[in-house]
This record gives sequence, structure tokens and C-alpha cells, in this order.
Amino acid sequence: NGPIAAELAEVALALGQLEPAGRALRAITMLRTPCPMPKAVAYCHLGTIAHAQGDEKRAVLLLKRALDEDPTLDVARELLGQLAG
Repeated sequence: NGPIAAELAEVALALGQLEPAGRALRAITMLRTPCPMPKAVAYCHLGTIAHAQGDEKRAVLLLKRALDEDPTLDVARELLGQLAG
């Protein structure tokens, strides 16, 4: 369910609970139906989580995926620039 996954992801991120947030965000990226949270934003959050966990390669991959979904997502572009530079 997209709305529930989006809400869970937002609450878990706000509470700093990265594991449940990651699970909800991954579910959003696999949805075939519309969701309140765009896939690009979900990938961006997953990239931010990977960066926070020290997995730079995964962070770069996820941020590039976010930009593939939405090239105008400046947050993903900025973090990707920080990681690449």
C-alpha cells in the first residue's frame, strides 16, 4: 500500500529509525501503482541512508537512480556532487 509505506518511511526517518525506513522506501520503489512519495524521492532517501551508514558506492548508485527517475531533484544532485567531489 503506497500511502502507508510513504507514511511509515516519513515517520521512521523523522525518528532516525533507518532500518524500517529503508524497508518502506524499498517497497515504494517497487510499487506499480501511484504513491504519495515519488520513486525518485524514495531513492534519494535510500541514498542518504546508505551515505549515513558509510556505504558510499551504494549511496552513489541510489542517488543516480533518483536522478534517472527525476532529473530535477536537486537534493540528490547536491549529495551526489558532494560524494563525487
